[in-house]
Amino acid sequence: VNLIMTSEALHEKKIAQIADSISIKEDIKLVLIAGPSSSGKTTFAKRLSLQLKLNGLKPVTISVDDYFVDMDCTLLAKIAEHLQSDHGFFMDNSKTVLYGQCEECICKKELCCHE
Repeated sequence: VNLIMTSEALHEKKIAQIADSISIKEDIKLVLIAGPSSSGKTTFAKRLSLQLKLNGLKPVTISVDDYFVDMDCTLLAKIAEHLQSDHGFFMDNSKTVLYGQCEECICKKELCCHE
């Protein structure tokens, strides 16, 4: 049991360090998390979100567990186009999982499927 608790504590400490490095850079508005199926992306995103909140940020998470966009959806192409044109980020639609939107887009509500 001590090994498990120690491992969990170390993992949480590393997530806090990641959150700290994100928090000190004002130009970071979007964090993307990618990985294979069942690798812990949603759990990691929730834990990172909590650490970012502790640092005074207001993270917004979008989990594919709750928000699925069909790969043929024109919205996914629109998101990819926006990321490339406005943020210089190239998104491979076949390999990318989105867990957030940039602050500008949240304000504009351009990319919201729920409207």
